[in-house]
Amino acid sequence: MATAGYNSQVLIASLPSVAFTNEATTTSDRITYTITSAVHRYFDKSVPVVTQTSPDGTSWTTVTVGFQLFRANARVVFASQQPVGTQVRFQSGNYFPYAQLAEAATCDVAFKLNTEDTTTFQSAAASNGAHAFTPTTFEGTLKYGSFWLNIARAQSLVARDYLIVSFQLPTGNRYEGFCYAMDCDIKDDVNKVVTQDVTFQLTDEFFNA
Repeated sequence: MATAGYNSQVLIASLPSVAFTNEATTTSDRITYTITSAVHRYFDKSVPVVTQTSPDGTSWTTVTVGFQLFRANARVVFASQQPVGTQVRFQSGNYFPYAQLAEAATCDVAFKLNTEDTTTFQSAAASNGAHAFTPTTFEGTLKYGSFWLNIARAQSLVARDYLIVSFQLPTGNRYEGFCYAMDCDIKDDVNKVVTQDVTFQLTDEFFNA
């Protein structure tokens, strides 16, 4: 079924970050635990995040191994399923406040999987006259267009600000991550309203779900 885009949102988070304590998480599979408070879901990468687990919600233990922390969308993914009843919390760290990016009219998200040519003379691919490729890293950009000039975005590019940007569809699906403003294209025509396109280069990590 096709989905109309008019209820989409483009969100942006920026400095300064704010300290938090004892942020609860929720899980559906006892492997991925995501912060419960959506307004705190973007963590500052420059501030260590302390993750703790508890068998009963009373006695807490700090854990440093056996999981991967994702700061964009504030979640931990454990290597194995946790015991029934286990609770997980973020004991300390900093989060970025965020707000809707004003007057966005269009948004274009582009992800790319980089690959390396690993064809050898004797490989099965070569014997079939084809190349063999090995996937390496992801990269992505998010571009938004507006009919209203946003000077703060242009200043952010010049200042090399480290940001977080999120594109949210009406269905709730989100595409978000840490980024830099890479391009700011302001177009002025005597017969038209002023338009502005800003491209964000995603870096370090990004999330889509």
